[in-house]
Amino acid sequence: MRSKRKSKSHIIEEESLQIINNILPKYWTKRKYMPDYGIDLEIEIFEKTEIDGKEYYDTFGEHIFVQVKGTESIDIGKYKVYKRSNVEKYKIGKKEVYKEIDVVKYPIETTELYTVERMSNSVPVLLFIVDIINNNIYYICLNDYIDKVLIPGDPNFYDKNKKTIYIPLENKIKINEQDFFALKFYAKRPKLYSFFNKVNYQNEEVNYLSEDELIQIYPHFLEILMRYDIWSIRGIWPMLNLYYKYLNNLKNTGNPKMFTSVSSKKKEDQDITWKPTIHMANYILEKRH
Repeated sequence: MRSKRKSKSHIIEEESLQIINNILPKYWTKRKYMPDYGIDLEIEIFEKTEIDGKEYYDTFGEHIFVQVKGTESIDIGKYKVYKRSNVEKYKIGKKEVYKEIDVVKYPIETTELYTVERMSNSVPVLLFIVDIINNNIYYICLNDYIDKVLIPGDPNFYDKNKKTIYIPLENKIKINEQDFFALKFYAKRPKLYSFFNKVNYQNEEVNYLSEDELIQIYPHFLEILMRYDIWSIRGIWPMLNLYYKYLNNLKNTGNPKMFTSVSSKKKEDQDITWKPTIHMANYILEKRH
């Protein structure tokens, strides 16, 4: 006779979750799914602020979902990365090796991968490989990996029982803001998708407005775009920062002209059509003059 036993896998799982809790900010909320069907954790992102010497933590309303795989033995190898002119375009025919990178290799059941694929790219699902011996976390966005690597290379991957995932060795989470920012960026993805959809919607609406209607509606459209909580990442995304400055200038001054770049060669005002606001503003300017 014996009592109930705890398996080694349960111990590894508990240690993995503890390492995640120790490395990620304490004020981020980690929720474990019980039972789980391919998603182990949901992490809610918070921002630390200080008011009158007291610390407060505000939610961003942003979440990432995580598959957690703990291991006592990290399998490190090489992976050939082939050059592509566009990540959406798979090069057919002869492949030329672009470079070799160091990777962590980990086999994943294809049922889990197919579950992530069905969730779509708008819901970020990250894979955490947790090295419980060295207290390291290696990560990759499974949505992107499936879309950009698995499907172009093996579109019928789900016919197999397992598929090996190759995670760049550099994708290791350290206790610093730079690595945390990568996770924050993934968490902001649904907001970015929503923003791009709103821009497309406004652009379509603009095509059916009269001049008077356009003049009346464009400040409202602009205000909606400026209220989106995507601009907090503009500090590391130059293009987003450029458009933020442009839209803010348009809002404050009514000037629809793009800023000119300061360089050794004089440039004309940049003719960047970023609908709907630039389209609307230029249209208004032409009508007024």
